[in-house]
Amino acid sequence: MNTSTFTELVQMLKETQKNWVVNIETEESGSEKLWQAQLSFVDGIVTICHVWYKADRRGLLPDREAARWLTNLPSLRWTLEELTSQQAFNGSQAVLSSSSQVPQQFKQVEQRVILSLSRKQRQIFALVDGTRSAERIAAILRQPVGVVVQVLYDLEAMGVITLE
Repeated sequence: MNTSTFTELVQMLKETQKNWVVNIETEESGSEKLWQAQLSFVDGIVTICHVWYKADRRGLLPDREAARWLTNLPSLRWTLEELTSQQAFNGSQAVLSSSSQVPQQFKQVEQRVILSLSRKQRQIFALVDGTRSAERIAAILRQPVGVVVQVLYDLEAMGVITLE
C-alpha cells in the first residue's frame, strides 16, 4: 500500500505513459467515510475515475466530480496494477466517447487566469467556442483526442470552461 496526494499520484503515472489500474481506499473510519475508488490510466491519461461506498458499492460521485473530490483529499492509500490490453482498449474508448462533448467558455474569465495557463491549455481554451467538440479541437491542433480531453477536464476543474 502506497500513500501520496492525488496530484502526486496522477503526475507520477502520467510520466510512465503506461496503462494502470489504481485502487484507492479510505484511511478514515466511520460508516459514512468508508469509500473506495478506482482509476484507469491509458498512456498516462486518466480515462475512468469511480468512487463508491464500500458497504453497498453504490456510486458516490460521477467521474469528473470524483477526480476533483480526490484532488482535495490530503492523502490517499493506493495500490497499483497493470492494465491488460483489453482493459486499456476499453479505457481508451471511454476517453474517445467523451470527445464528442462540446465545451463552452464561461463569459467572465479574468486575464490573469488566462495568462496562468500553459501554452497547450491556452491553445485549447482559445478554440473552445461552444460549437467545436473535443474531437474537432484535437483535429485542428493535430493532437491526440485523449490529450485534448484531459486538458479540457483540467480547464473545467480550473473553472474557465464547462463540459455539460
